[in-house]
Amino acid sequence: MRRIDISRHRRRAGVSQVWLARRLGVAQNTVSNWESGRCQPMAGYLPDLAEIFQCCIEDLYEPADSTRGTNLVLVEGQTEVPW
Repeated sequence: MRRIDISRHRRRAGVSQVWLARRLGVAQNTVSNWESGRCQPMAGYLPDLAEIFQCCIEDLYEPADSTRGTNLVLVEGQTEVPW
């Protein structure tokens, strides 16, 4: 599952966790938890995040080729990673 990369967008926008939290009406530790991967923002926050970061919702996610945090499972009979 791809995760939303709040930290990258927030740093690029030059805003603090506190500013983002206030703008969204959440606690600062909520933003911290999103950035650390402990949890993801609920779907209702995605349009606001996209507006704040001036991107589309799809762009909030890590690139599809990112393998960070990905669990790789080989198909039966497969002996190597397909890439």
